This record gives sequence, structure tokens and C-alpha cells, in this order.
Amino acid sequence: MVFSEYRGCDFGGLRGANLASGRGRFVGCSFRGARLRGFNARSMSMVDCDFTEAVVRSCVFWGAPLVMDLERDPSLPVANEFRGNDFSGADLVSCSFRRGVDLDAQKLPEADYYARVRHAPAALERGRELVASWDGLGDQESGQNVLNAIARDIEVDQLDQFIDVRRCKFTDPDRWQQLKQVLEQA
Repeated sequence: MVFSEYRGCDFGGLRGANLASGRGRFVGCSFRGARLRGFNARSMSMVDCDFTEAVVRSCVFWGAPLVMDLERDPSLPVANEFRGNDFSGADLVSCSFRRGVDLDAQKLPEADYYARVRHAPAALERGRELVASWDGLGDQESGQNVLNAIARDIEVDQLDQFIDVRRCKFTDPDRWQQLKQVLEQA
């Protein structure tokens, strides 16, 4: 398989589910207003792409292929280039960054339901302490779901994380704000 490179392409308004790019590199491309779902490509680079007004749902962006992919195909690059992408005007719904994507090299959206977690292993421990102190099973379960997502992405080598909690239903919205504050501590 060969790598396909897309430079300055306009994918604006694209509607796609379960997209797979194969081996791809997107440079300076526009995904403005796109609706992407299930995008998950472990051998894909994205550089300086614009996601303004895009809704990106259940997508996984990879900083590197998995070890098993590299063993199966030694011609793969050991790392994907993933930098300069502007997600600040996008809606990232249940999306993950994995295998070392440098989140500081991206523009990420900001909202009450998002958290930018730096040094996830330490944040996870602080979060566990807080959630264990809560009474009421509903919010404990929601908090634990957030912490489980963080732990899962630590296992795939993503130590700085971006979390969307809209699927976690906190009965007391202040509990999420407490957890967010603890997770976002440097």
C-alpha cells in the first residue's frame, strides 16, 4: 500500500461515517463544516488542517501506529505527524487522541464539558481520591466513567489528554466542575 497525500484539499461539508484513510497525510486541508463519525486511522498524519464548525464524533487520532501494525508492516513510519490542526471551532464528541499526539501543538475547543488533562497518570490519582470522597452512587459512577476513559488512553501512550464528558450524566453539575478542576491541575 502507498501513502496518499492531500495538500490544500477542501473536504468542507463532507458527511462521512466510519471513515478510514488507510495510509494518508493531510496537509493544510479544510474540514470546515464537515460531519465525521468513526474516523480511526493509525497510519495517518494531519498537519495544519482546519476543522472550524465541524462535528467530529467518535473519532480517534493517532500519534503513532500500534506496535503490532509496525511489526506487520515495517514500512510504516514509527510516528505520524500531527501538528498545527485547528479544532478550536469544532465540536469534538467522544473523540480520543492516542499514542503520543502532542495536544499543545493543536488548537483545541474550550467548553464546560471538555477538560484538558496534562500528566494524566497524576491527574488520574487526584481524580480517584476526589471521586471516592463523593456520596451518592450516580455521580460516583459518572466520575468513574471519566476516570476509566483517562486510564484507557494512558494504556495507549497518551499522557496528555482531551476529555469530553457529555455522555457522563452528573446529577450535580458542580461535581463535574470539581473533577474538572482536579484533572486540569498542572
